[in-house]
Amino acid sequence: EIYHAVEEILKLSNIELFGLGVNLTCYGAVIPKKENLSVLVETAEKIENKFNIKLEMLSGGNSSSVYLIGKNQLPERINNLRVGEAFLLGDETAYSEMLDSFYVDAFTLEAEIIELKEKQSVPVGETGVDAFG
Repeated sequence: EIYHAVEEILKLSNIELFGLGVNLTCYGAVIPKKENLSVLVETAEKIENKFNIKLEMLSGGNSSSVYLIGKNQLPERINNLRVGEAFLLGDETAYSEMLDSFYVDAFTLEAEIIELKEKQSVPVGETGVDAFG
């Protein structure tokens, strides 16, 4: 399936395939590990060989992957993490632990409330399949 997607992307003259990425923890709460992130690296290498291209960026997830850096278990080819929560709140999201040398009070976010309404916690009406199947 991914090879077909890459093939179609490469046909587009105005699009450059710059890299690949994963999102494990937000989808199914899968903990990033060296083993499952190595699958990303292997997939990238297969794509590079098959299509004779170089993928510049391999994004190994989000703040849940940060703990792997300290354990020296982040696969070497992974050169990007999307670390908004870790950066802003000092929290790695795999095990919800505070990161050393990060602070939870480094900034204050202020915003104007535009609208405030009570909302039912259960949808009303016929429902279909949600993101969790």
